[in-house]
Amino acid sequence: MAEPPLHDLGPGPNSEDFDPKQHIWDGREWWTQDRSHWWDGAQWQPRDAPHVSGLAQMAGAATDQQAALTPVNPAHRRDFWIGFSLWFVVNTAFVVGVQLFASALNPTANGLLLLANILVLGVMAFVRSFVALGMVTAFAAAFVLTIFEGCFFTLSDFAGGLYDTSTLTGFLVVGAIVFGIVAFFPLRAIHRRIR
Repeated sequence: MAEPPLHDLGPGPNSEDFDPKQHIWDGREWWTQDRSHWWDGAQWQPRDAPHVSGLAQMAGAATDQQAALTPVNPAHRRDFWIGFSLWFVVNTAFVVGVQLFASALNPTANGLLLLANILVLGVMAFVRSFVALGMVTAFAAAFVLTIFEGCFFTLSDFAGGLYDTSTLTGFLVVGAIVFGIVAFFPLRAIHRRIR
């Protein structure tokens, strides 16, 4: 049986003449009543056409199925973890060094650290993009860790941590452990998506 021409399938969802009662919404896209064609945002596509949005299709993006078949490049994953780890190591060493040896320079040193982070991130974005991705992810993780620790710090105040450093330390350790458990899942998802 020959497929009907696309213009015979009726108007698409962005048309005033579109009748949603004559089509099926599956939570992701509109289908014709017989499920033989789906709407990609610009025109009706046959059922077996790759499910790529119109914008992504114009940009030449691969479908999820094609991405799953793309071989994993271990160098990309290694670069990501290098950027992630080095960001934490270098920034922590710098902050601790300033606190221990040059606390009078603290405001200036923090400003230089911020500029250095921005500069290195910008350079890495062009030279080794997965290192830059690791650095941005590390920054986001540090931000979320700060929020977690702030919440546990406040909770420790209600448990006597305001006057007892061991209680405060216990709450902060628990906060770090909870953060580690929560952060594991998005980091694993990022690791798996790097090709």
